[in-house]
Amino acid sequence: LGFSKDESSLYRNRQVELKHGRVAMLATLGTLVQTFYHLPDDVFQNPRPLAALAQIYSERPVAFWQIFLALGAIELTIGKQDSSSKAPGDVGFGAAFIPEDPDKFAELQLKELKNGRLAMVAIIGQ
Repeated sequence: LGFSKDESSLYRNRQVELKHGRVAMLATLGTLVQTFYHLPDDVFQNPRPLAALAQIYSERPVAFWQIFLALGAIELTIGKQDSSSKAPGDVGFGAAFIPEDPDKFAELQLKELKNGRLAMVAIIGQ
């Protein structure tokens, strides 16, 4: 498929895979949480994620654009990996949770990658 034809494309693909995995893990968690808890407004009662987004867009367009702009601001500021000198997925926060042992750190990175892949498959069913 040519995904790893050179170092820069391999680096970029791993970076994108990690970001999509992290977003999918949060989306999966959000889907599970919304089955048990809803915000106290009728517009937030829809249990289907895409239908809920469409309902917010049609009934409360200002709220939709607030969500859209907030996510865009995060993506362009703290969620952006600004340098290829960092490891893929290193966006500059969470350093306090990195273990000192390099083998343990490599194990945690592999777990994050595998859980992200699983979450991407899980959220497709929504």
